[in-house]
Amino acid sequence: MFGLGPIGRWLSHTDPAVDPAAGMDLLGSDVAELAEIARSVSAEYGVSSPAVLTANLTRLLSRRVPVQSLTPGGALGFADLNFADATVLLVRGLHVGDLGLVAVRALQHQVRLNGFACSSAGVLLDLACADRRIDVMAVGRPAA
Repeated sequence: MFGLGPIGRWLSHTDPAVDPAAGMDLLGSDVAELAEIARSVSAEYGVSSPAVLTANLTRLLSRRVPVQSLTPGGALGFADLNFADATVLLVRGLHVGDLGLVAVRALQHQVRLNGFACSSAGVLLDLACADRRIDVMAVGRPAA
């Protein structure tokens, strides 16, 4: 009834057949809805999972891919860290002014990825910026 899901089914007093393949006595429509939710979460989170970030960062380190630039990330406090091989990581600074300094040093070709560390807080990037080191948090990869 008008796409209201469980409320519409209750109001119309019809109960579709239970999908026995669900194994949890869920309605077939509920299983389809849960599958769609799982696909959308996977699509959104897939590019920002620590495993995906770690794989990309390991590749960048092993190939010594230089940082090319830092561009606005679409929200205050976030930026896109652009590498020479077209890899882009969405990052946020840990301290006020960190992203500005990285942006200036990147324009001067003085930013290098030294390493990274994974923790419960996320993936922390260690950037060498000319005469100092700056840590930024990798949040994910921007949607293509």
